[in-house]
Amino acid sequence: MGSIIIQFGLGLGFVATWVGMLCLLLAFVAPNLSLRKFLENNSAAYSQRMVQINEDFRKSNKSRISQAGQIFLAIGLSLLILTGVLWFFLKIAE
Repeated sequence: MGSIIIQFGLGLGFVATWVGMLCLLLAFVAPNLSLRKFLENNSAAYSQRMVQINEDFRKSNKSRISQAGQIFLAIGLSLLILTGVLWFFLKIAE
């Protein structure tokens, strides 16, 4: 029974973690996928591009997709930590 719970916790934790990372990536990359934005970024100086990337990164933290990604990432990592602690206690109990 413990093995099934651990496998389920690990699977759900990994899926939630990866979904969270994907949501965070999409919130940052999706606004920069247009051709106009691509040409603007490549025609600017390197320092200006880094400033623009920093501003885009700050703006991406306020989107709903990014907030959902943060929640999924927190849930996934918490599940992985709790599953690890449960596995450790089950190994001690054996």
